[in-house]
Amino acid sequence: MARASEDVLFFPGSAFGTTKSFASFKHTLDGAQYLVVAIRATRTPWDWMVNFNSKPAECTELGNKFKCHKGFLLVARNMKAPIENSITERISLLGRPTNVIFTGHSAGAAVAQLLFSLICSNSVVDLG
Repeated sequence: MARASEDVLFFPGSAFGTTKSFASFKHTLDGAQYLVVAIRATRTPWDWMVNFNSKPAECTELGNKFKCHKGFLLVARNMKAPIENSITERISLLGRPTNVIFTGHSAGAAVAQLLFSLICSNSVVDLG
């Protein structure tokens, strides 16, 4: 369940590391509107277990030969639908063209990159 604070929505991660906490917020710069999706870095022992699950895993969504960090891929796959729903909802409320930025720190950045790729590869969300 998301918590709202002004223009920021916070989404808690799962207790067992299958999803990471993230926030989405809007930002306007030089007349352009941005929706920022920020993924939290490693914080809990469960996050460390995800980090250590580093065996290369196939990501068929991105191509037959594409392999990446298994733990981060599992988390990104689990987060794809909630992130897509959040983006779709926020963009519909903002009511004008919006640029979407994915970011994170450390493991959060790795998951953010995979999420962006997964969402762009097969999605109803148009990220421009």
